[in-house]
Amino acid sequence: YSLVLNGNEKRYASIWSDMISTLSKKERLSTKWMPKNRLIYQDEPYHFEVQSILDSISILNTNETYIPLKGDVFSKQHWSGIDYPHKIGWNTLSIKNDSLSKHQYYVYDTSNWQAIRANHILKNTVATLNAKQIQSEIKKVFLPVSLFWFFITFLVSVSYLWAAPRFGV
Repeated sequence: YSLVLNGNEKRYASIWSDMISTLSKKERLSTKWMPKNRLIYQDEPYHFEVQSILDSISILNTNETYIPLKGDVFSKQHWSGIDYPHKIGWNTLSIKNDSLSKHQYYVYDTSNWQAIRANHILKNTVATLNAKQIQSEIKKVFLPVSLFWFFITFLVSVSYLWAAPRFGV
């Protein structure tokens, strides 16, 4: 307050405006795009998720075709979808109801990034095999032996032990 008394009103106002702007809430974006793939290739699925303040949305891709969306059970403003980009280069996803919200992503040629692509395929294969191996584990079930078969096996064994020394077997 001493700055105002000394005639430095502009400096006083700038200090308070800086403090208030850092402490105030940030403006909420109307749409948040969350891509699931890092490297996107031509004619391969591109998985993405969208959060929007709108209750119902329609998404168009670069070819102006609608992409079917799967809504989240718990949040009516959260959707996921899959696009199959046909064009190499920059592609766009946009919300029909919101002209400001656009998501751009780059589609690589299938000949690019072969080492990284092979690594992704290997990781996916190992994960799939591990999941199947866990599911197909054999469960051992111990069942009690019938007393009849136990007695017969015991009787044959004892008879052999008794007869072997006598008959020289």
